[in-house]
Amino acid sequence: MEDTDRLERWRLETRLDELAGELTELRLFAAQLEDIFNLRQRGLYPEAHALLDDLQRNWATLMRDRYPDPRP
Repeated sequence: MEDTDRLERWRLETRLDELAGELTELRLFAAQLEDIFNLRQRGLYPEAHALLDDLQRNWATLMRDRYPDPRP
């Protein structure tokens, strides 16, 4: 029984670490979105558009890495 509890604890701690990493990534993306919003509010549209393009590329890369295409 103790081995089962230890295994379950390890599994939960591992998942918690994974979720903490994902939360950190999402916070970084949220900060980038806030930067884009602030640039647009100041009328700096080219800079905001460039930052939005970077954000879209980074998001696509993250999603591709996290959820690889299962097709052959």
